[in-house]
Amino acid sequence: MFIHVSKFVCYLSLNLTSVMKGLKVFLIYLLITPLYLCAQDKDPLDKPLIWKQLQANPSNEALWMAYFGKDLFDLSDEEYENFTDWKNNLIQARESFNNHEVKKVLVKKQEYYKNVYGNIKDPYYQNLISNITSNFLMIEEYFQEQYDFYNVEYIFYSKKYPKGDFDREQWISEQEKKLEHMRSQQ
Repeated sequence: MFIHVSKFVCYLSLNLTSVMKGLKVFLIYLLITPLYLCAQDKDPLDKPLIWKQLQANPSNEALWMAYFGKDLFDLSDEEYENFTDWKNNLIQARESFNNHEVKKVLVKKQEYYKNVYGNIKDPYYQNLISNITSNFLMIEEYFQEQYDFYNVEYIFYSKKYPKGDFDREQWISEQEKKLEHMRSQQ
């Protein structure tokens, strides 16, 4: 009886963990998407053609001049405040949306390799580690991207070992283990 109860509790906690992870991803999606959509849909001066171009390129001052119908130096204080607010909102919304899209692609890529290759690593990474001496900087960039995905700061080899007195293969092995641990926690 006790064994069945402990199995059930273990099963329940695993499912609860999965649900919480899914809920976390869903909440992040809910927070990011409306921000982008609100900034995208809101056209304060009712000039939809120019606004659509500003959404794609919010830093383009020529578009902003066309949107306001005058040079940015000629804007009133209120117009300039609106300009900076709208521009910042569009930039933030675009960055949030882009970051969200990049994470979705990384998740799909990781799921694909996990499903297709099991525990075999990404073929790109496999190619990099075939020549550690030549590819060490690219390997570190790969680790940095992977760590960024898990919101963990990657400390570069050169920063931790400025004299280069630690074996690079061992360093790579340690980073692989840390990545595997991060993946298993997700």
